[in-house]
Amino acid sequence: MGNVLHYWMVEPPRGGIFDDGKKQPAFEVQMKSHDGRQTDAAVFCDDSGDPEFIRVRDHGATIQTVNANADLVMVAREHVVSVLRFTWFGGGRLLPTSFYTEEPDVGSGASIRVEWPSSFAFDGNAAKDFFVHTFEKRQSVRLLADGINDDIPLQYRYLSLYKFLEIRFRGDDDRWDHGAITRALGAHRDAFGALRLDRTFEQELNHLRDRCAHIRSGSGKRRRLGVTSLNYEARVEVERLMPILLGVCRDAFNAEHEGKLQLGDLKPWYQRMQPVDQGNS
Repeated sequence: MGNVLHYWMVEPPRGGIFDDGKKQPAFEVQMKSHDGRQTDAAVFCDDSGDPEFIRVRDHGATIQTVNANADLVMVAREHVVSVLRFTWFGGGRLLPTSFYTEEPDVGSGASIRVEWPSSFAFDGNAAKDFFVHTFEKRQSVRLLADGINDDIPLQYRYLSLYKFLEIRFRGDDDRWDHGAITRALGAHRDAFGALRLDRTFEQELNHLRDRCAHIRSGSGKRRRLGVTSLNYEARVEVERLMPILLGVCRDAFNAEHEGKLQLGDLKPWYQRMQPVDQGNS
């Protein structure tokens, strides 16, 4: 039976991920859940001995069933990051992009080549115009900036975008302006409908606001407030709405600045990149 291999690069990127089954990890640990599911977590280093990428092997998975054990994969990934911060570098983190592929047999490995941009174009005149035209609404710009910043935990990114909309479409009576928020959904109505939720857009905003602002873990007497990250189920709920939420916020911003400046796609730059080359070896 095959497996699925999940990969993440450690910052800073050093060319990509190469795993042909011959390269030895710095360490690899096997884990089993209470119901018998197995994952392996491994850290691979570069020639200087610094962590370069991590790999989580999901035993018995296929591309078709890759989401079945996503909770275990996420737990393994996050614990590896915590371990790196204690044993390597306190600011260690992963690049906000990942790759997974099937592994026919344990140890056969996979390979991927990623070309990373070394610089980003900067237009000084455009930056000046943006500064001038947004200075009076700089708090809203900061909320948008936080909403697209992957260095900020997902729940705080969501709450920043929620606040951006709340300022515009929620009244002093603490109620959403139903007509205004419905119109704001605008061109994204079909995308929201495709999620097949049993809540309206404004209801979903409030539902996820509670998810993010009142994070809980456990159940019953074991239920606790104060954990710092979303559990897997809540993370999936927030992530599926984020592209729509970003689009709604962008459209609201553009409507306010029509004729002066317009924002383009607010999706993270790495989600807009096309893969250069990848394949199995």
